Amino acid sequence: MNDSWPPQPGRLDAAKLLRQFKGAAIYSPDDWRTIEVELNDDFTLLVHLPEMAYGPEAQAMIENVLTVLPVMDDGVIESCISHQKETKANARNYQNALVLAAIESPDHVVLTYFATRIERIWTESFTRTGDGWKRVPGSPNDSRNHGRQTTLDPGEEVQPSHMHSSWPPQLGRLKATELFRQFERAPVLPAADWETIEVMINDDFSVVIALPEKSYGPESRAVIGNVLTSLPGMDDEVLKSCIEDQRNTKIDGSNYQNALVLVTIENPDHVVLSYFGTGVNTNWDETFTRSCECWNLVQRHPQ
Repeated sequence: MNDSWPPQPGRLDAAKLLRQFKGAAIYSPDDWRTIEVELNDDFTLLVHLPEMAYGPEAQAMIENVLTVLPVMDDGVIESCISHQKETKANARNYQNALVLAAIESPDHVVLTYFATRIERIWTESFTRTGDGWKRVPGSPNDSRNHGRQTTLDPGEEVQPSHMHSSWPPQLGRLKATELFRQFERAPVLPAADWETIEVMINDDFSVVIALPEKSYGPESRAVIGNVLTSLPGMDDEVLKSCIEDQRNTKIDGSNYQNALVLVTIENPDHVVLSYFGTGVNTNWDETFTRSCECWNLVQRHPQ
């Protein structure tokens, strides 16, 4: 953002943008037709995904745009300075902040600007040719097609219910419908090598899935959906096992109070559930395998 006139070019730094992108979580507001990347509190990327899959190719496309984004922004600033000199309009009309970059294709980017003094929005289009990125000539236009998309209505927020602090616990603490609602709006964070991706269902619970094809697409999301459908039953099996073990050992029930914190999907037929003790400081894994469409608890490994 700049609040002086004329503004100084170079307000964006490619290295900083790339660092922010590396640690940014990825959201999808529309079933992975597009993804949303919040680089910081004031600037967001929207990226169109023709194959509805996010992988190294899409990541590289974003990195390519971020590398040249400071040059694009400088071009817009220079255009604003030139336009203000020609029109003699009040300089405050041109003070602005870049709030959104929509990558519609590898060769077409639309930048959305917010006029910080007069509360006006306009867009600037850039296309890539053999000579590099070029700004599409024309006066700034009001934008009604781009902007921050809300992925969660405040009234719809669902509180996690995967923890218990009483003994014996009540079964059915996980609900498939609730998990699906959270999954639909959950941010994702791919590993650097694209071997896995983490889906942050809520603040306390994540799903990690292996990516054999190194791409997070419809097939991977279908596998997660299938696991989430059966997860309440798996969790109940673990709780029953805890209850039975506590009865046999006569150990205080606080030793078995727990929260499900991670589900690791190693393949569509092999899942590991990771638990954290809420009564005492402990953690352990539970392994499930699928046979004939049924998930079976294999073994328990207290640590």
